[in-house]
Amino acid sequence: MHAIKSYVLSVIVIISLGMTANGVVAQDAVEEEIIPLEEIMELAKEGDADAQYDLAVKYVNGDGVKQDLKKAVEWFTKAADQGDEEAQFNLGVMYANGEGVKQSHVKAFEWFLKAAKQGDPEAQYNLGNLYAEGEGTAQNLVKAFEWYSKAAEQGDADAQYNFAVMYENGDGVKQDSAKAKEWYQKAANQGEELAVEALKEKQES
Repeated sequence: MHAIKSYVLSVIVIISLGMTANGVVAQDAVEEEIIPLEEIMELAKEGDADAQYDLAVKYVNGDGVKQDLKKAVEWFTKAADQGDEEAQFNLGVMYANGEGVKQSHVKAFEWFLKAAKQGDPEAQYNLGNLYAEGEGTAQNLVKAFEWYSKAAEQGDADAQYNFAVMYENGDGVKQDSAKAKEWYQKAANQGEELAVEALKEKQES
């Protein structure tokens, strides 16, 4: 019997994508005109959610400003309150890790839930872990299965592995070895080592 991957979140590492002159976060910032830090700060103060997110990232990374995780939390919160999915996810991570804020799995759950409802697969995966382990909310394996399912369907390898484990163990769902193998394979195809090991064990048994 395998266990789900434990609820572990690495220290937040975010790459600032940079705001373009039209206020949109650029995936390919090299081809866009990058707004100076002073203008980003001004836009953030005026309530622009993209600028607030970008400024928070700069405070996380110490990019152009002195690293300050408390200020990062402040600006992520402003963007998250306006519905920014990535800001909501990052707040979940910071509350879960106690980075720039007092650790709170309850708060982490609240922010992951907001991002998960907007379709963020990493938030859905983390939400599944919180439900599975009863951190920040009451343990609920059925809910854990549901959120792992959403993330797994979007291609999140960790979620695919945990989804397979739940099928294998019959946690939150009727036990189904065939389904477990199917999802172990999907995760293994993405290089998930625990899934590769699980498939090897099945072949040897």
